Amino acid sequence: MYVLVLLLLIVECWSWGNINVVIDDKGGYNITIGRRIWLRSSRTAIYVDNQWYSSDDNTLPLTDISYTSGFDPNLGVYRDFQLKY
Repeated sequence: MYVLVLLLLIVECWSWGNINVVIDDKGGYNITIGRRIWLRSSRTAIYVDNQWYSSDDNTLPLTDISYTSGFDPNLGVYRDFQLKY
């Protein structure tokens, strides 16, 4: 099943264009293929010591967003991002 989903994603990427990830200042992101949004992020949350910490109510604050880039012989140029909470 996962192979089918991956295959469909690859076919869609070839037919629509590039994959793009746009990140806002609160850590939310949209993944687009061509000009269509394919996936939207949700809240980030963790459960520690019987308590929820969440980006929704700022109990899990985003402290930094960092970007790097690189090249892969199979995928080509890519950008990597890390969200630090």
